[in-house]
Amino acid sequence: DGTTLLVTAGGDRVVRLWDPDSLQPAGELHGHTSRIYAVGTWSRPGGTTMLVSAGYDRIVRLWDPDSLQPAGELHGHTSAINAVGTWSRPDGTTLLVTAGDDRVVRLWDPDSLQPAGELHGHTSRINAVGTWSRPDGTTLLVTAGDDACVLTWKTTCNER
Repeated sequence: DGTTLLVTAGGDRVVRLWDPDSLQPAGELHGHTSRIYAVGTWSRPGGTTMLVSAGYDRIVRLWDPDSLQPAGELHGHTSAINAVGTWSRPDGTTLLVTAGDDRVVRLWDPDSLQPAGELHGHTSRINAVGTWSRPDGTTLLVTAGDDACVLTWKTTCNER
């Protein structure tokens, strides 16, 4: 409904929604079987915004923030997931990005909710994903991990 909420999660396996103005609870999401390490949002085609959570149970869970109901699961990681984010491609679509202890950055397609690629390069667990917009308008994916490396990723081999 356009309301902005704060989303938190942690060791108790619950995603909590909060009204930032009143600081009162606005809902809970249950489904994870272990600690939750990452939460975020993902705007899918058509303007639908999904809540995203992931953690030690190796499952990326999607939630409908309006109904507070599960909206899908993404499977593929073989260890804990520590980070979720999004990456806008030049064609206007936005991929979901997840990364964690398996040292793999996984990309997810917004239409099919299927894997859209994997990025390999870290030698230890990945703890953070983000983006960096360069002055030329190129948006790079940025990842960081326990290998003391920050890696940047392009969407195509033709970018400079």
